[in-house]
Amino acid sequence: MKRIWRMGFFIIFASFSLIFFPFQSFAGDYYVSFKPGVYIPQYKHGFLQDEQFDEGPNLEAVFGKYVNNNLAGELGIGYFETKGELASSSTQMKEQVFDIFYTLKGLIPLGPVELYGGGGFGVYISKTSFYPDHDVNTNLGLHALAGGIFNINERLFLGLEGKYLWSSASFTNGSVTVDAQLDGIFVGAIVGVKF
Repeated sequence: MKRIWRMGFFIIFASFSLIFFPFQSFAGDYYVSFKPGVYIPQYKHGFLQDEQFDEGPNLEAVFGKYVNNNLAGELGIGYFETKGELASSSTQMKEQVFDIFYTLKGLIPLGPVELYGGGGFGVYISKTSFYPDHDVNTNLGLHALAGGIFNINERLFLGLEGKYLWSSASFTNGSVTVDAQLDGIFVGAIVGVKF
C-alpha cells in the first residue's frame, strides 16, 4: 500500500511539472472545464460481469494548458460510481471511485471547432461496499479518449468526449478476496472557459 501511495504522489508531482514547467516557453492558453457524464462498466472478470452492474454518474473537473495549436496537457480530478450485484449471489454491491489523472491530447483545430484524441494515466481510489461492509483500494490506471469542442467565443466552449479506462481493483468480502477490473466507457459533455 505504501508503494502505491508513493507512486501516486510521484504521478501527481510529474503531472504538475508537465503542465507548469516545460510548457512555460510556449504561447498558449490555460483553461478549466467540467465534464458531467455517465460511466458504463465493462467488467469481464471473475465475479464481476458488466450485465450485473448499472451505468452510473461521472463528474470530472480539469485544468489544462495549450502547448501550441496541436498539443495540450490536462490535470484532472473525478468521481464515478456503479451499483449492482455479484453474479454468484444476490449480494448487493456499490463501487465508488475518486480519481486524479493526467492527459496529453493531440489537437486538430478546424475554425471554431477543435477535434482531439489522447491518452494518460491516473490514480484511482475505489470504495467497494458490500452492504453493510466495505473495502478501500488504491490502484493505477490508463485511459484513452477522443472528443471535440466548439468555441462559442474566445473564452467559452462546449463539447463532447468519450473515454475508455483500463484499471484493476481488488476487494475483500469476508474471507474472500476478489481481483476485478474498473474498466469502463465514459461519455460526457464538456463546459469550459479559457483564460
